[in-house]
Amino acid sequence: MKIRHANIDDCTGISQLHRAVDKTTSWREGGPWVNENLCREHIESALKYGWEIYVAEEGEILGEVEVVAGEEPEPYGYNVHISVLYVHPKYQGIGVGRKLINEVVEYAKSNDADTLTVVPSRNSMGFYEKMGFRIYEEWKKIIVTPQNWHSKNSEKLTALENKDYSLVKYLPLIVGRYQSSKNVWDSVVRRTFSLMPEADVYETECGIVALVGRDVKTAFCWGRDEKMCISTAIKIGRRTGAKKLKVLVCGKGGELKILNRNF
Repeated sequence: MKIRHANIDDCTGISQLHRAVDKTTSWREGGPWVNENLCREHIESALKYGWEIYVAEEGEILGEVEVVAGEEPEPYGYNVHISVLYVHPKYQGIGVGRKLINEVVEYAKSNDADTLTVVPSRNSMGFYEKMGFRIYEEWKKIIVTPQNWHSKNSEKLTALENKDYSLVKYLPLIVGRYQSSKNVWDSVVRRTFSLMPEADVYETECGIVALVGRDVKTAFCWGRDEKMCISTAIKIGRRTGAKKLKVLVCGKGGELKILNRNF
């Protein structure tokens, strides 16, 4: 079995792999692996944004991992994040995932990473724990409905045109940490494939606030004042016609677990 960097020519195999693992690999607005063309678009963008993508190969693609590295404030520091790890059902249980993780660990070590993180599914939690990952933070989801929207926030909102990650790398992602800060920025703000809904992104007094979605929007905030950021997100939600707003915040007992592995 060979572990190597993925390239654009791997799009067919990677798309087939994802669809074999999850027959419904299709986000509500369309997912990047649901067909070869979207997969190609996603991989081209991810590589342009500096992601590392590895595949396990033995005649065909057995597994794939996508890794995003970026600077963040403490406690993450220079963070290497596992965005996606999939192993074909036919080859699960023979060490494919372990070999891919070992490749990522070596990458993190060689780049002097401070943290190596992943947000696992419930089904994959045990695998990552066996690989040395431990719970680092817990995040809980809050749904804000229209009757709760009584924000008196009157700060000025400026639509963000420059979407380089350098704008937020020194600001903590305090709302919406579904993945690492750079992973979220690249996927949501810069978008890695065209069917991903375009986000409403604003520069505000409290930091950078982004909302993505249609009737139900998800909030992402880079800043230092959580309460003010949420208030600003609610204001943007009202302005953009959202019926509900998903707000993910750090808190013990939350359903989303961020795992970290020490070297």
